Amino acid sequence: MSTGLERRAHRLVELSRAGDDPGPNQLSSLHGAVTARIAAEGASATAGATATGKVSGAGALVKGLAVAGAIATGAAGLFALRAGEPAPAPAVAHAAPSSAAPRPPPVPEPLTPPPAVTAPAPTAARTTKVPSGLRLQEEAALLADVQRALRSGQPQLALGKLDSYDRRFPGGVLRAEADAAKVFALCSSGRVEKARASAQRFVRRYPGSPAVARVQAACK
Repeated sequence: MSTGLERRAHRLVELSRAGDDPGPNQLSSLHGAVTARIAAEGASATAGATATGKVSGAGALVKGLAVAGAIATGAAGLFALRAGEPAPAPAVAHAAPSSAAPRPPPVPEPLTPPPAVTAPAPTAARTTKVPSGLRLQEEAALLADVQRALRSGQPQLALGKLDSYDRRFPGGVLRAEADAAKVFALCSSGRVEKARASAQRFVRRYPGSPAVARVQAACK
Protein backbone atom coordinates (compact mmCIF):
# COMPACT_ATOMS: atom_id res chain seq x y z
CA MET A 1 0.00 0.00 0.00
CA SER A 2 1.12 3.55 -0.69
CA THR A 3 2.80 5.27 2.18
CA GLY A 4 0.50 8.26 1.82
CA LEU A 5 -2.62 6.10 1.96
CA GLU A 6 -1.31 4.24 4.96
CA ARG A 7 -0.70 7.46 6.82
CA ARG A 8 -4.15 8.78 6.05
CA ALA A 9 -5.85 5.56 7.04
CA HIS A 10 -3.96 5.29 10.27
CA ARG A 11 -4.75 8.89 11.01
CA LEU A 12 -8.46 8.27 10.66
CA VAL A 13 -8.32 5.23 12.90
CA GLU A 14 -6.37 7.16 15.53
CA LEU A 15 -8.85 10.01 15.45
CA SER A 16 -11.78 7.62 15.84
CA ARG A 17 -10.08 5.75 18.66
CA ALA A 18 -9.28 8.97 20.48
CA GLY A 19 -12.83 10.17 20.24
CA ASP A 20 -12.08 12.99 17.80
CA ASP A 21 -14.23 13.26 14.76
CA PRO A 22 -12.27 13.38 11.51
CA GLY A 23 -13.14 16.35 9.43
CA PRO A 24 -15.02 16.11 6.15
CA ASN A 25 -11.89 17.18 4.27
CA GLN A 26 -9.92 14.27 5.70
CA LEU A 27 -12.61 11.78 4.72
CA SER A 28 -12.95 13.19 1.23
CA SER A 29 -9.18 13.21 0.71
CA LEU A 30 -8.83 9.60 1.79
CA HIS A 31 -11.72 8.45 -0.37
CA GLY A 32 -10.31 10.19 -3.44
CA ALA A 33 -6.85 8.84 -2.87
CA VAL A 34 -8.14 5.29 -2.46
CA THR A 35 -10.20 5.48 -5.65
CA ALA A 36 -7.35 6.94 -7.72
CA ARG A 37 -4.86 4.45 -6.35
CA ILE A 38 -7.05 1.47 -7.15
CA ALA A 39 -7.48 2.64 -10.74
CA ALA A 40 -3.77 3.32 -11.23
CA GLU A 41 -2.55 0.12 -9.65
CA GLY A 42 -5.13 -1.95 -11.52
CA ALA A 43 -3.92 -0.59 -14.87
CA SER A 44 -0.29 -1.10 -13.88
CA ALA A 45 -0.95 -4.68 -12.78
CA THR A 46 -2.65 -5.50 -16.10
CA ALA A 47 0.18 -4.01 -18.20
CA GLY A 48 2.90 -5.89 -16.29
CA ALA A 49 1.11 -9.21 -15.92
CA THR A 50 4.07 -11.06 -17.55
CA ALA A 51 6.23 -10.59 -14.45
CA THR A 52 5.12 -12.90 -11.65
CA GLY A 53 6.52 -10.74 -8.91
CA LYS A 54 4.75 -7.68 -10.21
CA VAL A 55 1.43 -9.50 -10.40
CA SER A 56 1.79 -10.66 -6.82
CA GLY A 57 2.69 -7.15 -5.70
CA ALA A 58 -0.31 -5.72 -7.52
CA GLY A 59 -2.59 -8.22 -5.84
CA ALA A 60 -1.23 -7.31 -2.45
CA LEU A 61 -1.64 -3.65 -3.26
CA VAL A 62 -5.27 -4.12 -4.32
CA LYS A 63 -5.98 -5.94 -1.06
CA GLY A 64 -4.33 -3.17 0.88
CA LEU A 65 -6.33 -0.53 -0.94
CA ALA A 66 -9.52 -2.42 -0.21
CA VAL A 67 -8.65 -2.39 3.48
CA ALA A 68 -7.97 1.32 3.33
CA GLY A 69 -11.30 1.87 1.60
CA ALA A 70 -13.08 -0.07 4.29
CA ILE A 71 -11.32 2.02 6.95
CA ALA A 72 -12.37 5.19 5.18
CA THR A 73 -15.95 4.03 4.92
CA GLY A 74 -16.04 3.06 8.58
CA ALA A 75 -14.59 6.37 9.61
CA ALA A 76 -17.13 8.19 7.51
CA GLY A 77 -19.93 6.31 9.21
CA LEU A 78 -18.45 7.04 12.61
CA PHE A 79 -18.17 10.71 11.77
CA ALA A 80 -21.77 10.83 10.66
CA LEU A 81 -22.90 9.29 13.92
CA ARG A 82 -20.87 11.76 15.98
CA ALA A 83 -22.25 14.65 13.92
CA GLY A 84 -25.71 13.95 15.30
CA GLU A 85 -27.34 12.08 12.43
CA PRO A 86 -29.72 9.45 13.65
CA ALA A 87 -28.30 5.98 13.49
CA PRO A 88 -30.22 3.43 11.53
CA ALA A 89 -32.37 1.32 13.73
CA PRO A 90 -30.84 -2.09 14.29
CA ALA A 91 -32.54 -4.78 12.36
CA VAL A 92 -34.64 -6.78 14.70
CA ALA A 93 -35.52 -10.23 13.58
CA HIS A 94 -39.19 -10.54 14.07
CA ALA A 95 -40.29 -14.05 14.54
CA ALA A 96 -43.00 -14.96 12.12
CA PRO A 97 -46.19 -15.18 14.06
CA SER A 98 -46.96 -18.78 14.40
CA SER A 99 -50.26 -19.58 12.95
CA ALA A 100 -52.56 -20.09 15.81
CA ALA A 101 -53.86 -23.58 15.95
CA PRO A 102 -57.48 -23.62 14.83
CA ARG A 103 -59.80 -23.77 17.72
CA PRO A 104 -61.95 -26.84 17.79
CA PRO A 105 -65.58 -26.09 17.10
CA PRO A 106 -67.58 -25.62 20.24
CA VAL A 107 -69.22 -28.79 21.32
CA PRO A 108 -72.92 -28.14 21.62
CA GLU A 109 -74.42 -29.04 24.89
CA PRO A 110 -76.44 -32.20 24.63
CA LEU A 111 -80.03 -31.33 24.28
CA THR A 112 -82.46 -33.31 26.30
CA PRO A 113 -84.63 -35.09 23.77
CA PRO A 114 -88.30 -34.44 24.23
CA PRO A 115 -90.13 -37.29 25.81
CA ALA A 116 -91.20 -39.77 23.22
CA VAL A 117 -94.88 -39.66 22.63
CA THR A 118 -96.16 -43.15 22.29
CA ALA A 119 -98.95 -43.18 19.82
CA PRO A 120 -101.71 -45.52 20.76
CA ALA A 121 -101.49 -48.66 18.76
CA PRO A 122 -104.27 -48.81 16.21
CA THR A 123 -106.87 -51.27 17.10
CA ALA A 124 -106.44 -54.13 14.74
CA ALA A 125 -109.57 -55.13 13.02
CA ARG A 126 -110.66 -58.40 14.37
CA THR A 127 -110.76 -60.88 11.57
CA THR A 128 -111.82 -64.39 12.04
CA LYS A 129 -109.51 -66.66 10.15
CA VAL A 130 -111.63 -69.08 8.23
CA PRO A 131 -110.11 -72.53 7.84
CA SER A 132 -109.22 -73.29 4.22
CA GLY A 133 -111.60 -76.27 4.13
CA LEU A 134 -114.53 -74.16 5.26
CA ARG A 135 -113.63 -71.38 2.83
CA LEU A 136 -113.56 -73.82 -0.04
CA GLN A 137 -117.02 -75.07 0.98
CA GLU A 138 -118.35 -71.50 0.91
CA GLU A 139 -116.83 -70.97 -2.52
CA ALA A 140 -118.40 -74.16 -3.84
CA ALA A 141 -121.76 -73.31 -2.30
CA LEU A 142 -121.81 -69.90 -3.99
CA LEU A 143 -121.04 -71.43 -7.40
CA ALA A 144 -123.80 -73.99 -6.82
CA ASP A 145 -126.21 -71.08 -6.41
CA VAL A 146 -124.95 -69.65 -9.73
CA GLN A 147 -125.65 -72.97 -11.49
CA ARG A 148 -129.15 -73.20 -10.01
CA ALA A 149 -129.91 -69.66 -11.18
CA LEU A 150 -128.79 -70.57 -14.72
CA ARG A 151 -130.85 -73.78 -14.78
CA SER A 152 -133.88 -71.85 -13.60
CA GLY A 153 -133.51 -69.34 -16.41
CA GLN A 154 -132.31 -66.46 -14.17
CA PRO A 155 -129.07 -65.27 -15.86
CA GLN A 156 -129.15 -61.86 -14.13
CA LEU A 157 -129.32 -63.53 -10.73
CA ALA A 158 -126.42 -65.73 -11.75
CA LEU A 159 -124.37 -62.67 -12.83
CA GLY A 160 -125.11 -60.98 -9.48
CA LYS A 161 -123.86 -64.02 -7.59
CA LEU A 162 -120.75 -64.14 -9.80
CA ASP A 163 -120.01 -60.50 -8.91
CA SER A 164 -120.23 -61.50 -5.25
CA TYR A 165 -117.86 -64.38 -5.96
CA ASP A 166 -115.30 -62.00 -7.53
CA ARG A 167 -115.35 -59.83 -4.42
CA ARG A 168 -115.12 -62.65 -1.90
CA PHE A 169 -112.81 -65.04 -3.71
CA PRO A 170 -110.57 -63.06 -6.08
CA GLY A 171 -108.02 -65.89 -6.06
CA GLY A 172 -110.43 -68.71 -5.47
CA VAL A 173 -109.69 -72.32 -6.14
CA LEU A 174 -112.76 -72.63 -8.37
CA ARG A 175 -111.95 -69.56 -10.47
CA ALA A 176 -112.08 -71.48 -13.76
CA GLU A 177 -115.61 -72.76 -13.01
CA ALA A 178 -116.73 -69.22 -12.11
CA ASP A 179 -115.35 -67.76 -15.36
CA ALA A 180 -117.06 -70.48 -17.43
CA ALA A 181 -120.39 -69.85 -15.66
CA LYS A 182 -120.04 -66.14 -16.47
CA VAL A 183 -119.80 -66.89 -20.21
CA PHE A 184 -123.03 -68.97 -20.03
CA ALA A 185 -124.81 -66.27 -18.02
CA LEU A 186 -123.86 -63.54 -20.51
CA CYS A 187 -125.04 -65.64 -23.45
CA SER A 188 -128.35 -66.39 -21.70
CA SER A 189 -128.89 -62.68 -20.98
CA GLY A 190 -128.36 -61.77 -24.64
CA ARG A 191 -124.99 -60.04 -24.19
CA VAL A 192 -123.40 -62.04 -26.95
CA GLU A 193 -120.42 -59.82 -27.76
CA LYS A 194 -119.34 -59.59 -24.17
CA ALA A 195 -119.90 -63.33 -23.78
CA ARG A 196 -117.64 -64.10 -26.76
CA ALA A 197 -114.90 -61.80 -25.41
CA SER A 198 -115.11 -63.58 -22.05
CA ALA A 199 -114.96 -66.94 -23.85
CA GLN A 200 -111.75 -65.95 -25.66
CA ARG A 201 -110.13 -64.91 -22.40
CA PHE A 202 -111.18 -68.21 -20.84
CA VAL A 203 -109.56 -70.25 -23.61
CA ARG A 204 -106.33 -68.26 -23.33
CA ARG A 205 -106.25 -68.57 -19.56
CA TYR A 206 -107.34 -72.21 -19.23
CA PRO A 207 -106.41 -73.91 -22.49
CA GLY A 208 -106.40 -77.37 -20.88
CA SER A 209 -109.74 -77.04 -19.09
CA PRO A 210 -112.40 -79.68 -19.94
CA ALA A 211 -114.92 -76.81 -20.19
CA VAL A 212 -113.19 -75.18 -23.21
CA ALA A 213 -115.46 -76.83 -25.82
CA ARG A 214 -118.67 -75.92 -24.00
CA VAL A 215 -117.48 -72.30 -23.47
CA GLN A 216 -116.65 -71.88 -27.14
CA ALA A 217 -120.10 -73.22 -28.15
CA ALA A 218 -121.99 -71.23 -25.51
CA CYS A 219 -123.45 -68.51 -27.76
CA LYS A 220 -123.93 -70.61 -30.97
